[in-house]
Amino acid sequence: MALHQETSQKTKTEVRTQLHVDPRVIVSAKILELPLCELEVAVEQELSDNPALEREESAKEIVKEEEEIFKKFYKSRNEPREEEQFFETENNADWTDFIPSKVSLHDYLLAQLLPIVKPHQKELAKFIVHSVNEQGYLEIPDEEIAYLCGSDLDEVREVIEKLQSCEPTGVGARDLKECLLLQLRATRDEVSELACSIVQNHWDSVLRRRTTGIARSYGVSKGAVERAFELITSLSPYPGETFGGELNLTSYRATPSITADVVYHRDETGIQIEVRGCDPSEFFINPQYRARYLQIRSQSSRITPEEKTHVKEYVNRAVTFVKSLKQRKITLMKIAMYLLKEQGGFITTGSYHFLKPLTRLQIARALGMHESTVCRATMNKYVQLVNKDVVSFDFFFKPALRIQKLIEEILQNENPNHPLSDREISEILKRQGVHVARRTVSKYREQIRMLSSFHRRSA
Repeated sequence: MALHQETSQKTKTEVRTQLHVDPRVIVSAKILELPLCELEVAVEQELSDNPALEREESAKEIVKEEEEIFKKFYKSRNEPREEEQFFETENNADWTDFIPSKVSLHDYLLAQLLPIVKPHQKELAKFIVHSVNEQGYLEIPDEEIAYLCGSDLDEVREVIEKLQSCEPTGVGARDLKECLLLQLRATRDEVSELACSIVQNHWDSVLRRRTTGIARSYGVSKGAVERAFELITSLSPYPGETFGGELNLTSYRATPSITADVVYHRDETGIQIEVRGCDPSEFFINPQYRARYLQIRSQSSRITPEEKTHVKEYVNRAVTFVKSLKQRKITLMKIAMYLLKEQGGFITTGSYHFLKPLTRLQIARALGMHESTVCRATMNKYVQLVNKDVVSFDFFFKPALRIQKLIEEILQNENPNHPLSDREISEILKRQGVHVARRTVSKYREQIRMLSSFHRRSA
């Protein structure tokens, strides 16, 4: 019995230890997540709240001197110091790898889907999940997924069917009709069965909310049809919204409200990368706090416990904050350099012809980071291309975006008196080296809210 209690106590202790998160990790993660417009606000707030932290535009020499003081002091001591790591950020593990990010729709789906697919289908499953947009819809047609992943079409459809069995109900649908059917089939009663049949066989009537004739065709009362319509309209057209959407994938010219966090520009030596934001060398420890801190560490003077706690708390907090700023810059620079290597054609020209399929997981593996770190570093942030276009980081991680933009360009340049059919658009794309079926063109055209050739001609 005593042994059991001892083992139980040890297990509880180990669990508590594992769940403990270093406050520095939390600070680093939050700083990494902040877009440029919010970063400066956070810096000003920290400068206001922390008397040990100061900022000076010409403080680089002060910081160098301060670093040397700290380095010499720590080398003279035998015991390790946490603050010493501040000066060796590049060689340390990224703190943000050790704290979980907010659960995203993709994370939630992967947690459900990966355990129920076959081992050889896991990479295919990951690609399919990352092809689900923020509203919960599968953006890429089955045939294109099979082509891009080198998989059998039946296997692709098998994985999609399993995806559609996941929560939130309706996720993984190709369109609104399928989304509603998935939700209706999850409930088995007379009303949902009638509603399911109506959506399946009278879709135009559903869109126009016309009940006339439906009651007669099913041999039911008008009230039953009304209840079925009420159920249909109560369903969620965007199942992914539970998790919050990503930023709108719209390309912007630089405006006061949109500021790029990473800028690519060309000079005489080639393409250069600028990671915008606060320069960590602008910050330094207040001289009085620095002096008192060194006295505390060397025990060279009598200091009250209250003052000792106060000084150590704010100096360590300042060191953590500046180190987090430095780590943010390093992480964004690594990602920016990788994107230039893999997506150089798009970055230098702004042409969607050069945009390649890419996932955050690929970047994480290539750079030796955790996927959550890449997600934090790129979420809600913008990139300025060489041609001055400012785009969301999300542009690089949307497999369907390239084809959508190519279709949009083709339609913008078509003869308004002779609008192109979806089949003709498919042929043009094929000549450009992009093989897309006619029905795929139709799907993407609808996603970018472009009318069919008949209606474009009528307009």
